Amino acid sequence: MTNRPRREVLAIVVPFPCLAAALAAPGSGAPAPAQPPPARDDAAGYRTVVSDRRASGRLSAKAKVAARAIGFADRLDVRAAARDRPADGWTEALRGLAGVYARSYGGLGRFTAVSIRGSSGAQVQVLYDGIPVESSVAGITDLSMLSADLVSAATVHRGYVPVRYGGTAMGGLLHLTSDEGRAALTTARIGFGSFGAYELRARLRRPVARGHGTVHAAAALAGATGDFPYLDPGAPHDRSDDRTRRRRNNDYGRLTGQVKVVLRRRGRLLSIQPVVQVRERGVPGPAGAAWSGARSSERIGWLILGGRALLPRPGSLVRMRGSIRGSRRSFRDPEGTVGLGRDDEVQATVDAFGAASLRLSAWRGAFVEVAADHRIEHTRLEDRLAAPGDPTVGRRLRAGTGIEIEQSFDGGRVVVAAAERVEAFETRVAPGAATGPAPAAGGRDIRFAHTPRLGIRVRPHEAVRIRATVGRYVRPPTLVELFGDRGWAVGNPSLAFERGVNADGGLSLDLPVGPRGRLLAAAAGYVTRSWDLITWVQAGFVTRPQNVPGALAAGAEASLDALFARGVVDLHASYTYLWTQNLDPAPSSYGRPLPGRPAHHALAALRLADTVVRDGVALTPSLGYEAELVGATNLDPSGRYTLPARIFHAVSAGLAIDGWLHLSVAVRNLADRRTTTVRLPVGNLDEPIRVPVADVLGYPLPGRSVWLSAAIAWPRPRPEVR
Repeated sequence: MTNRPRREVLAIVVPFPCLAAALAAPGSGAPAPAQPPPARDDAAGYRTVVSDRRASGRLSAKAKVAARAIGFADRLDVRAAARDRPADGWTEALRGLAGVYARSYGGLGRFTAVSIRGSSGAQVQVLYDGIPVESSVAGITDLSMLSADLVSAATVHRGYVPVRYGGTAMGGLLHLTSDEGRAALTTARIGFGSFGAYELRARLRRPVARGHGTVHAAAALAGATGDFPYLDPGAPHDRSDDRTRRRRNNDYGRLTGQVKVVLRRRGRLLSIQPVVQVRERGVPGPAGAAWSGARSSERIGWLILGGRALLPRPGSLVRMRGSIRGSRRSFRDPEGTVGLGRDDEVQATVDAFGAASLRLSAWRGAFVEVAADHRIEHTRLEDRLAAPGDPTVGRRLRAGTGIEIEQSFDGGRVVVAAAERVEAFETRVAPGAATGPAPAAGGRDIRFAHTPRLGIRVRPHEAVRIRATVGRYVRPPTLVELFGDRGWAVGNPSLAFERGVNADGGLSLDLPVGPRGRLLAAAAGYVTRSWDLITWVQAGFVTRPQNVPGALAAGAEASLDALFARGVVDLHASYTYLWTQNLDPAPSSYGRPLPGRPAHHALAALRLADTVVRDGVALTPSLGYEAELVGATNLDPSGRYTLPARIFHAVSAGLAIDGWLHLSVAVRNLADRRTTTVRLPVGNLDEPIRVPVADVLGYPLPGRSVWLSAAIAWPRPRPEVR
């Protein structure tokens, strides 16, 4: 027996295998360390422990997640991403994951949706500690509501999604998790930045019950005025009316509170987590429309329960999770700047969810997992101006069950997984006077869906894994799409489910690189064919949702994460190529690329950090640089409005003093890239015109911004001094 630390070699894929092998080869600098023992893909319950201190925590966690997955999975350390940016700005870091693109409606605290491999935001399933976040009313998750105060890590499943998470992940799964640490820690952070941005944050973690439990608590106050300058191009054919204006009514304020209690005892875990969120913000509207008086607010209370217990058979366990959530959202437009008239709407929702899964070690080399879940949402919508006291009431029930069989061969070198889920949906709407007399305003809808999936993982070498998966997923229509009625926008009860088939394949690599170094790399190709996509089509003065034939998306993705020079150099790079084709039969959109999805997207980030001791005080200075390339992007379905490729730069600097005080400054969009040029097929307009840079047509993005922050941590961690 030796005392050498155990280390599992874990995965994610290789865009440049020859380069990776050369970096790891003996004789290329420092002597190569001994090869770690083989990773056990069939380890009981996948309770992999990475204990090699030479690998950074970030790379170890990413590799651990990737090794457990049948398909392609990646992990983002949200707390680290928010180290040099506001807690509400962590979603920008999702763009550094291969195949992932986050679209913002302009500025801090604005609506943010995520796309995976060319999907729409509504096709991505979002979970928080295993609990669905998206609602049946809107069907799309606003990630700006989940700040880094609540989220500790984000895991993205591209392609194959484990059966216990459901079958509605047509575009993929984004799983957000809260803090799971055990050591005592108290942190406080203050930050200020451009355009009135500010935040005050505090977090507490304490062991209890003689080390068998942990109490977590967090509180935060954040906001911004959002008054950044942007270009208003005016009439396309007249450059004389171009004006630089400031965004108005773009402010927000947020208050968040969380307590989480975790108890552990003899292989069992129980957690309870209440969360409270309050947010108020303006609704600025598109750049060309000044919605000066429109405001929205959210009040959310959430109770989350979780449990896990190991069973006597190796690798067998049972998981349980549940939640109850109440929310109240209001929209006020006293001046009638949005829609057809004045508005004062209140939406109240109660949402209950429960799920359980049982994973059993069956025959030799096999695990069988059975999962079931149930969710009920009850929504009450009242227009307090048009019909006070006469609300529209909607309810959706969803029940699902599934089974997943995972079989390993040749000592875990080959793992095959097959899964099937069956889900039932019932939607009911009882219209109030505010919805009007349209027939679509009320009714009942019952649907069933099944979502099979298949995946294989092969380990031809201890450091290499090859993956291939295929699966079928669905997205049910929302309540608004089925039964909504706003006069000018009317639902369609005959809508079919959106359906899609995803297939992908690729390989992964995990190599030691010199002392304390590590390299993770990944490359994959993918294709998605979707049918019956739901799109809103205007007919006369009314807009209705309709199913269109669908869309096709295909592409390739690659990522590279490396730790060099005894952990001083931390490098990350990713690249995504995406080709999309709209199959909507409308002549203006058929064959065009899907809007809002760049064909090329690349990001490279470099961070340098080292610890030195001066007069007994440990100092850790750090420098960071990031470059993001966003390829040409169509912003409208007809493909006429195309932003050219653009590059954004960001820099950061930090100083940690004795492990307990951390100071940082970051500058994003360093070159102040706020405008670009486009060519519009408008009349006799031959020359390109200047327009604001945007992710979504009409919603400009901010230019250069500066963020300053200071944080303290106690008890102070002991920095490793080399």
